[in-house]
Parts: sequence; C-alpha cells; structure tokens
Amino acid sequence: KQQPPQFTPPPCPPPIDASPRVTTPRSLRHTLLEKLADQHTIRLMLYTGAPMLVVGVIIWLHDVLYLKLQEPIVQATLLALGTIVVTVSGWLTILRTRLLLTGRALTLIGSLLVPVNFWFLARSGLIEQSGRAWLVCATCALLYALTAALLREKLYVYLASLATIATVWTLVYRFDPDAFGLYALTLMAVSLAFLHLSRLFTVGNDDRRWTMDDGGATTDAFPSSIVHRLSSGMLWASPLVHVALAGAAFSLLLYMPLRLGSSTALAGDLSRLHASEYGSSMAILLSAAGAYTAWFTGRYIFTNR
Repeated sequence: KQQPPQFTPPPCPPPIDASPRVTTPRSLRHTLLEKLADQHTIRLMLYTGAPMLVVGVIIWLHDVLYLKLQEPIVQATLLALGTIVVTVSGWLTILRTRLLLTGRALTLIGSLLVPVNFWFLARSGLIEQSGRAWLVCATCALLYALTAALLREKLYVYLASLATIATVWTLVYRFDPDAFGLYALTLMAVSLAFLHLSRLFTVGNDDRRWTMDDGGATTDAFPSSIVHRLSSGMLWASPLVHVALAGAAFSLLLYMPLRLGSSTALAGDLSRLHASEYGSSMAILLSAAGAYTAWFTGRYIFTNR
C-alpha cells in the first residue's frame, strides 16, 4: 500500500525582541536635517518668510514713508507715475487684447488725470501760477488728438476740440479777462475753423465732394477703393462738424443775452471788441458768422436737409 506524504511543519521564526531600541542623538540629528532639507519644507519656509520680510520692511519704513508722503513733490511724482501707467495700460489693452471696454475706461481715466497733474503742481506751489494755463490746455489737446489717432476713438476727437476751445479762452483770459465779447467771438472763430477743417478729411484732390447726412457718408462717383482709403477721415470729420455747430450756436446764446437792458443805437464799432458790455457791431458780426455757418453746413455737409 502507498503511504500518505508526511507533513513537515515550517521552521519557527526567531523570537522577537520586545525590548525597545535605544535611539542615539546622531540618528535624531540625521533625521531632523533630512526633514529640514526637504524640498517642500524649504518652499514652505520661503513662502512664509517672504511676507514676513515685507511686513517687517513696511513696519520699519512706516514713519519714513509717512513723512515722505507728506511732501508735495512725492505726491506729484506718484500722481504723474499713476497717470502714465494708467494711460499706457489703456492703450496696450486696446491694441493688444480684446478687452476694449477695460482699455477705454483706463485710457479715459488717464486722459482726465492729465490736467489734474498740472492743477496739483500749481495748487501745491511747485510751479508758479503765472497765467500759463493755455499751455496745459494745448498739451491736453495734443494728447487727446494723439490718442484719437492711435486708438481711432471719436470720443477723444471731441475732447481735443474742447481742449482747443479752452486754450483759446485761457489766452483771452490772460490778456483781457473782462472782454466778454471776445469769448463769444473766439468761440465762433474756432467753430468756423473746425467746420472748414472737417472738409479736409472728406474732400479729395479733385472737386468731387463727400456729404454727410444722418451720420453717414455719401459719395459722388467715387471708386470703392478711394472710399475705403478716405473713410478713416470720418473719424475726424463728424465730431468736428458737431463741435462746430454746437460752438456757433453757443456763441450766439452766450452774447445775445447782454442785449437786454442796453440801448438800441448802433453805437459800438469793431475797434471795441475788448469791451465788456454789449456792442451792436459785435452782435452783427456774430449773427453774420452764424448765418454763414448755417449756409456752409447746408451747402457742403448736410445737403439733404
């Protein structure tokens, strides 16, 4: 008979030593150095140490910064840097990204902060108030015109036109502030200049003309290529026409109320343009310029009305 295989028990494991191991200080030191040299530990130390360092520097410089910020030259420098940064950021946002609304807002804020810089310089006594406000208005007009040409925004054409009117008015205020009639006369002159200047952007080298009606543009036998080439001029033409018409109307409304309570005699003459009271000759001149503005607008610009 075949005998069954005999079972052989496995070897017994060695007995476990229940006594605790004694850790030497050298092994503890080695483990601590490994943990400190770990990449995550170093990154955590850097991330927490950097804000603590910044807070310490701010606390250290708190008194110095507070005293320095009280100085007008520091405030003017910060205001100028902020204006430049906001304006350039708006330009780059419009030209390089699709965030047009954000870029327009930043550019508008920076553009409106430009005259505030000059006002703060004069207010804080850093520059003398020597009656040169016309330089500020002229600088703003050039900046707004450059912004309009760069960004192709009609809003800045309006701002440049208003800054030009402000330049002329500040010149009148510097030389003869009491000549009330000169404000209306110069406004009418600038309006006529804008009206004729708008034709330079819509008229080619020949006698054929463009006419605007209802905000659009119509041409007389113009090739399509020339239409597309000259269509960029409508960026300037339409706002200039609007400012010219509004300025011509406002100049009459500004001067004609002086007629109330004055004599009806034709006593004034053109040699008294600097007079502060009502003059019949000035009223006739403004009325004639207003009539010419209406005729020119109906003849060359809004021909269908």
